[in-house]
Amino acid sequence: HGYDFGYFGGSNIVKGFRVLLMALALLKSKRIPATVHATKFLNSDKHEESLRRLGFALYGKVEQCEYDRIYRQISAVVVPSIWAEPLAYVIPEAILKGRIVVASQIGGIKEQVEGIKSAFLFRNGDCEQLAEIMIYVHGLSRERVADLTIQGRLAFLKKFSNAKTLEDFVNILSQVSCTT
Repeated sequence: HGYDFGYFGGSNIVKGFRVLLMALALLKSKRIPATVHATKFLNSDKHEESLRRLGFALYGKVEQCEYDRIYRQISAVVVPSIWAEPLAYVIPEAILKGRIVVASQIGGIKEQVEGIKSAFLFRNGDCEQLAEIMIYVHGLSRERVADLTIQGRLAFLKKFSNAKTLEDFVNILSQVSCTT
């Protein structure tokens, strides 16, 4: 794995691009050489050169083989959403691919990563806290990254196994039937 970050939301405001942009500017001001591989950017973006100087590696719409290549270059995925996503699919994808997750503690994201040691949450919209977590992750040893992501993947698979989901569903049904 590289020590780079991945971001898969484009310049979409609700996906938190502005928060990530400000956090990356803070890292740059502290001379921390972070690179964020960011997808869903058009080649005609008038700010492309400024974003590249800040540390973004920009991609347009990418096919699966390109996602795989990006994932080989990153050790963490940043999910700075500012809206309460009920179930962000990028979270399980990143965890199951053995990457650290750095995400806003908003909506369903909190529940998805609860108890997952390879996930780090920051206050919604807080670019300074996001930058601090990115600095921390950037400074982790390869061994620590591997340890965290293995633990995270195993905990996630246990938490969202079919048996556990079925058990939770039956418990909910039992509680509902007891109250009616």
